[in-house]
Amino acid sequence: MTGGSVAFPVQVLLRIESKTFDYFDQGVFHHNNGKALLEFDNELTMFFNQICELDIEFPPSYPYSEVNTEGTQYANTRCPAWCDRVLMSPCAKEIVAKGEYVYDLVGPSVCMGDHKPVYLYFRISDRLELEASEAT
Repeated sequence: MTGGSVAFPVQVLLRIESKTFDYFDQGVFHHNNGKALLEFDNELTMFFNQICELDIEFPPSYPYSEVNTEGTQYANTRCPAWCDRVLMSPCAKEIVAKGEYVYDLVGPSVCMGDHKPVYLYFRISDRLELEASEAT
């Protein structure tokens, strides 16, 4: 101890600078597809009952590394986020959610730029099939 200060080992967990978001463990964004972080995703709250989307079950779609061998790694440029979305009216969501659908990332392990596109595949039953299923 010199000059009244104590030296502690320092472990840097997060470094933020201009165009830098360097997080020590990117696994937090992949663990359970980052669902624990969805509570901080509030962009759609101001459009409540006007615009909505299906439940997000995929990891943040941005910013991925653009190095062709790092298809699942995030770039250290910004905080990973769900920037790519499929939004719809509440009526459309109700119709899509009644049928079979897949809402996911395109190429989850393939390098394709800093954004991973998302897609929504859905099957809508015809009116007679819908009426029959609602009657039961």
